[in-house]
Amino acid sequence: DINLFLILRTARYFCTYHNQTEIAALWPRMQKVMDWVMSRDFSGKGLPEQVSFSIIFTVVHIHC
Repeated sequence: DINLFLILRTARYFCTYHNQTEIAALWPRMQKVMDWVMSRDFSGKGLPEQVSFSIIFTVVHIHC
């Protein structure tokens, strides 16, 4: 999930650069992302549920 990726990348950025000014600027957005991720906890276990979508793929042949 791209939201979880954003959280992890932000944490890695902070651990690497210790830039509190940049993290403070990102914090309101990060709170929204974390709230959204936790809203996916449908079972109440504290972990977000993975929702899958059924997608039909069509094979496309490209002739060059």
